[in-house]
Amino acid sequence: MITLLVHFGVEISAGTMVLLGIAEIAIVVGLSVTGLLRPGDGGVNLSSYNPANAPSANGLYLGVVFSIFAFSGFESVAPLAEESEDPRRNLPRGIIGSILSMGAFYLFCSWAILVGWGTQDLDSLIKSVENPTFRLGKALWGSGWILLFVAVVNSILAVSIASTNAATRVFFAMGRAGSLPRALARVHSRYRTPTNAVWLQTFLTLGIGLGLGFWIGPDQEFYLMGVAVTLGLIFIYSAGNVGVYLYYRSEREDEFNPWFHLIFPLLSTGALIWVGYKSVVPLPPPPVGYAPILAGAWFLVGVVVWILKRTRFNGSEGQLGPQGER
Repeated sequence: MITLLVHFGVEISAGTMVLLGIAEIAIVVGLSVTGLLRPGDGGVNLSSYNPANAPSANGLYLGVVFSIFAFSGFESVAPLAEESEDPRRNLPRGIIGSILSMGAFYLFCSWAILVGWGTQDLDSLIKSVENPTFRLGKALWGSGWILLFVAVVNSILAVSIASTNAATRVFFAMGRAGSLPRALARVHSRYRTPTNAVWLQTFLTLGIGLGLGFWIGPDQEFYLMGVAVTLGLIFIYSAGNVGVYLYYRSEREDEFNPWFHLIFPLLSTGALIWVGYKSVVPLPPPPVGYAPILAGAWFLVGVVVWILKRTRFNGSEGQLGPQGER
């Protein structure tokens, strides 16, 4: 289903994703409000926002890594620029708006759910064999907890659509530039979507997801891939910060702002590197401990592929665009 939605165009897949996202957010906010109205041991308090209450420093930094992973995706609108109306105006607004809105959502819901569980009984949350959110939902909503399961399914579908849209457009761009086989740059004559890239992404997702899941288990696969992907994102975000400085110092020097184009990028890069380092030193137990090796190996593979396939840009294969998409 995901493959077909993405194949038929951004308008259909993005519209479906928005509807699923709204439903998911409404359900989680509903549980959060219920948690505040019926708090567990400890009552309503702000202790969850105190870093000193973290079980360990390494665990705190690892938690920050997963928070970066949770935020990842805001940048995925960039590969869709060619298929967007007025991208110079709409893309920055979409990026900033998604970061601010999701930040508020995470801050409120994570705090409220911990309050609903009971801040004096968080050891039982950590040791819970059952998914803590499902367990809390059963305690607060009874049979209505099934709505949380629906929210999880919605989340999986929405994330799958968003990540597939972004990944296929990256494959398309790399194929068009010659970094990957040029067959990936072919677009469907009617829907104007990168059909070969869509099928490649489907094959990789099923192969890696099912194969690794059967090997180490779905939970461990999520932790391993989550940390590995986040370490890669830390590098990408840091490289983006460096790119902002270099771009405004060389191409738009008259618009250079020391705060926006030097100090903020420098501070955020330092914070990202520090969090990445502290989350993997010392290494978590395997298989999560293999995440830095996996991320480093994938980076080296990318460098080798880029060197071998480096060629002059050629945009003759096709152009993505909203025309013809439905």
